[in-house]
Amino acid sequence: MPTSQPEPAVSLSVHAIIIRIRVPNRPGLLGEVASAIGAAGGSIGAIDTPEITSESVTRDITIAISDDQHAQRVGRSE
Repeated sequence: MPTSQPEPAVSLSVHAIIIRIRVPNRPGLLGEVASAIGAAGGSIGAIDTPEITSESVTRDITIAISDDQHAQRVGRSE
């Protein structure tokens, strides 16, 4: 007998953007960036670090957003 999966009660449309930042390599700076993104209403999904040097860190941050205007607000926050 086949079983069915329940359908979600609410369907949300979520989009994601990836921003690349290069910041000084100092403790606490990632937390400051994450807090700014959260304050703008962004929800971080992933953080990748393609490059670290003694002077700087490059990070690709994937952020869930609701629409283009939200993306602009979040992009300006970092």
